[in-house]
Amino acid sequence: MVGDTTHRATVAMPEARRIDTTPPVRISAADIPTQGHAWPSQMLRCAHCEAKVQAIDSTPKERTRPRRPYFRRTPRRGGGNRHAAECLYNVAERIRVIRAESDDSLRRDRSRNGRPRYRLVLPEAFGPAELIARGSRGEQVVAERLTTVLNTAAKIAALLEDYAERDADIDMEWSAECGGERVEWLNFLYVPQRIWVLHRRLEREGPALGHPTAVVFRATECESSTSSTGVSRSCAGTYALPPEPGSPEVERLAVVGEHELIERVFAQGTSRFYIGYGMWFRERGGPVGPTRLRLHIYSAAQVADISDEVGDRPLSRWRQWRRLRDLPGE
Repeated sequence: MVGDTTHRATVAMPEARRIDTTPPVRISAADIPTQGHAWPSQMLRCAHCEAKVQAIDSTPKERTRPRRPYFRRTPRRGGGNRHAAECLYNVAERIRVIRAESDDSLRRDRSRNGRPRYRLVLPEAFGPAELIARGSRGEQVVAERLTTVLNTAAKIAALLEDYAERDADIDMEWSAECGGERVEWLNFLYVPQRIWVLHRRLEREGPALGHPTAVVFRATECESSTSSTGVSRSCAGTYALPPEPGSPEVERLAVVGEHELIERVFAQGTSRFYIGYGMWFRERGGPVGPTRLRLHIYSAAQVADISDEVGDRPLSRWRQWRRLRDLPGE
C-alpha cells in the first residue's frame, strides 16, 4: 500500500476563521472578491482546526476549469501546517481510514498532473447461479471481497457527498475497475439523487450497459411472485426524476432473485439503505406500466446493507434536491 505521504489533495474550503478578532469570527469564501483584501493573511485559520489557510480569488495556474473563490491550506516547505487528525478537511486521514478498511481494494495510482488518483478494484461480476461452482472456496473469497468493496464504495460516496454538501471541492480523481475495465466514478456508483442519471444512460445506450454499476437505494417493500421456473422474490424502492411536463415524478427500481437469496440479503428489513452491484438494466412494463430499473442477483455478495451514518448522507442531499425541484416556477 502506498504511504500517505504521496497524498497531495488540495481542499477548496468554503469558509475559514479570522483569529485577530475577539472572539474569532467565521468568514465566507464568497466574500473574498469584495473583502479579502482587508483580511490579514497571517491571521486566517481553518474553520475546524488551527491550520493556516489563505484566500484564493482566482483560478490556480495548474487548473483550467473555472472555480469560485475558496480557502486552501497554506503550503509549507518540508511539510507541516497540516489539518488536525479530527478536522473535517483532513482528507488524507479520512481516506487513510477508508483504505485501511478496504482490504487493499482501494488503490492509489500515480498521476501525471499531480492530483491524487484512487481506483476501487472490484472482483469479477457474478453470473447465473448454475454457472457458479457451488461450495468453491474461490467463490467464497470473491463473495467476501465484493461485500467489502461495496461497503468501501458506500463510504467513498458518503465522503464525497459530505464535501459536496458543504460546497468544498477535493481536488482528486476517482474511478472503479470492473473486470479490468476502468469506469469513471460517476458512471459506476449512483447515490439516490443521481439514479435518474443511470435511468437516462440506459435510455440512450440500450437496456443494459457494458459494465456493472452500483446503486445506493432505500428499500421500501418486498414481494414474492411465482412463475414456471419457481418462486422468486424482489425488493423495491423508488427514485426521483427531474421535473418534466407529462412525466412521472418518481419511478421504481427492484432487485430480483431466488426467494431465499432475497430474504437473506434484505434480512435487515425495509426503510433502510442498501447498495446493489451488478448489471442493472431497464425494463418496461405493460402498455401503461412504468419503466423501471432492475438488478438480477445470483449471490448474496451483490447486495450490502449500509449503516445509517453512510446512508443518511446521500439521502440528505436528495431531500434538498427534491425541495428545490418542488419550488413553483417563475
